[in-house]
Amino acid sequence: MAQRDFVTSADWTLESLLAMGPRFRPVSRIAISDPDLDTYLLDYERTDIPMVIEGLEKHPKWPSEMFDIQWFLQHGPQDLQARNVYDRTDVPISLSDFIAKSRSAGPRASPDEYERLYAKDVECPSRWESWLGEGAVIPPLLCPEGPADIMKHLPQPERVENLMCYLGIGDTFTPCHKDLCASSGHNLMCYTEGSASAFWFMTDGAAAPAAAAYFQSLDQELDWENHTISLDELANAPFEVYITEQKVGDFVLVPPRSCHQVVNHGGLTVKMSWSRMTLRGVGVALHHELPIYRRVCRPETYRIKSTIHHTLLHHTAQLENASMSEDTASEDMNSSEVDPLRIALELERLLELFQEIMVDEYHPRPDSLRRIVTTFNHEAHTSGRYEAYTCDFCGSDIFLSFFLCQSCAPPSPLDSMSPGPADGIHICPGCYSEGRTCRCRSMTPVQSWPVEVLVDDYNRAVRALRALGAEEWEELLGLGELHSEEYIGLFEAADAVRRMCTNAKPGDSRCHAIKHGHTKPAAESLNCKRCHHSRCFVHLAGIGIHSSQAVVAHQKSTDHRYWHNLHRSLRDSFVRNKPNILAAEMSGDGFSNLMGHRLAIAATTFPHCQPVDILNTRHGWYDQALPNLSIPSLSIRIPPTHIRPSDDSMDVSPKSPDWNWQSNDLSPDDEEGLSPLSSIDATSDNVTVVQDAQPSLPPPRKGR
Repeated sequence: MAQRDFVTSADWTLESLLAMGPRFRPVSRIAISDPDLDTYLLDYERTDIPMVIEGLEKHPKWPSEMFDIQWFLQHGPQDLQARNVYDRTDVPISLSDFIAKSRSAGPRASPDEYERLYAKDVECPSRWESWLGEGAVIPPLLCPEGPADIMKHLPQPERVENLMCYLGIGDTFTPCHKDLCASSGHNLMCYTEGSASAFWFMTDGAAAPAAAAYFQSLDQELDWENHTISLDELANAPFEVYITEQKVGDFVLVPPRSCHQVVNHGGLTVKMSWSRMTLRGVGVALHHELPIYRRVCRPETYRIKSTIHHTLLHHTAQLENASMSEDTASEDMNSSEVDPLRIALELERLLELFQEIMVDEYHPRPDSLRRIVTTFNHEAHTSGRYEAYTCDFCGSDIFLSFFLCQSCAPPSPLDSMSPGPADGIHICPGCYSEGRTCRCRSMTPVQSWPVEVLVDDYNRAVRALRALGAEEWEELLGLGELHSEEYIGLFEAADAVRRMCTNAKPGDSRCHAIKHGHTKPAAESLNCKRCHHSRCFVHLAGIGIHSSQAVVAHQKSTDHRYWHNLHRSLRDSFVRNKPNILAAEMSGDGFSNLMGHRLAIAATTFPHCQPVDILNTRHGWYDQALPNLSIPSLSIRIPPTHIRPSDDSMDVSPKSPDWNWQSNDLSPDDEEGLSPLSSIDATSDNVTVVQDAQPSLPPPRKGR
């Protein structure tokens, strides 16, 4: 067997584990009956430090009978896919056979066994789901689709089911991982046999960058979720590790970006788990998690930009109702659960995030683009009837703009319908701006629907705020008002990359970033006439300049005066502001004025990737092929059956520019001069971001 994870919790106790590492800490506990529980929960949301709420099994409304394994055997799903923790293969098995097999396997793993099953992501019984919201035991703030969970604003077809059950015996486990997209995790131990429990090893949210760097020092990638970290590795980690033993009735709260690993102990356990997405969480995901996901190719799954958009529409509607007179206001707005002031404050934050999204979707010539749906229908959009696409390279959600090739991908064997207007290979603007493309390298810039829709929705939200007295917000006449000479959106930059590659001369260019220089294809480096030398994109990223900024600036003038001044100022800005970026990475704060530097750091820090569709895509200039990488069969893309857009007004005309991109090399040279994020101190103090020559996003459009 090529790889075999072996973990044993034999003789583990919480006290003995805490004594094994200098940075090991116990997870704080608070009783469900504590009168100050709400205060503790607010502190948890602010600090991003793990917490356990204990004593739920003593609550008078704890449903002991419903949480019993016999009840689950009768009312739960009868067919499972259980994970063999040793080789990470999934085994189809009935629920009754799984329980019997688990009990017969014994509570401890042995070195000579090669199968130990863990039932993960099991469908949660509907009565358990109802109890969460109606049982009056779980605090409403923490319930799925509760008041702080904005994922509930997505149309039902776009929501991801994340309420799951986990059934396992001792020494079954999950490798170290973060919950998706800076979501908040929740895990309730519902049932145990004997003295069974689960040991949790967690970081706080601020340690995520340090954990990613530490995993790379172990020749692992945290976001690939394939490394079961050992106790010795945890003890040597340069950040605090929080440990707890979860027993029946213990409710574990996992903060956004917390890296955590769970090892079951003793007999059979049954847990119920779910995630929430908070308003702060989507901001952290947009600024910090999604750039990493794009680099390493971790599928986004939770549609962050779409969640922001639909939440903005929901909050706008609530404020519109709030501005109505009392006799015409909706019952929803008259309920005690809705606070117009809170909704207005949240809407202002949503507008700031939405403004960043609009800039990234901006194109200076939108009428020249192909559109999948030309006549937009808001009702169809809010009900989830429009087709959603994901990037075939990195797996990110495509919100509006992307690049399309209808030549590379074969027809789906699962789809008997004729090819749709957007069937093919889809590449997101972020990937395309880094040189990632389809196999034939001939892609067309496309938008799913008219970009004017975003402006209309933004202005509607502004009007709702102004109706409540927030007159500092102003409406937009068009996306061009958000565009500036300094801040470049990713779609505009990606299309500049397309033009650059189309016009690139055949042959190589010499990069002068290192002493003796090295050669790169002409489309992978930029010259500066005023400096009289060239730099490849990899070395430009090493001094903090991402290709999305570089290519647009390079095309500003033929004498390269603009490009010359910009690359000099960005290099100096990067030296000053790299500590600020690392501090923001830890805190989760935004830094739109430093996003170009952030993308450059991500490019140099995360060079290895596992493309979703490796057969029909090409790596970019920042990507390095993994040594001895074997491609599993699951990496081969089988296009899913899509829901066709309901609108019949679609542009399907082909467009195939002839690129002169010469490179077939999928791994850049191992070169000097890079600046990977490799020495993050998770205990360092925050640093105030300095405003300077770094291109910046215009501030939220309030008063002039």
